[in-house]
Amino acid sequence: MVDDAIYDTLSSASRLFGELHHCLRLTFGNAAKVPDPMPPPLASFILTRMDIATIDQLAIELDAARNAVAHLMKTALSPASPCPDIVTS
Repeated sequence: MVDDAIYDTLSSASRLFGELHHCLRLTFGNAAKVPDPMPPPLASFILTRMDIATIDQLAIELDAARNAVAHLMKTALSPASPCPDIVTS
């Protein structure tokens, strides 16, 4: 069983990355590489679709989600201090 807070963190991150992935697939199809820097029309489309004000805000949200998931995984997979909120039986 997974603690509600862990579930919420993982679900939120999944939704954020899933929506971004969907936007990129809509515009680039199966292309392996997205241009850097991102073309302004693509940035505008993504921001509108995801209801986020600026690219900087998107970057902050992506970093926060990635860091939260990384922290959960390190905690859960650490043999020295297993996560008490995850029950494996």
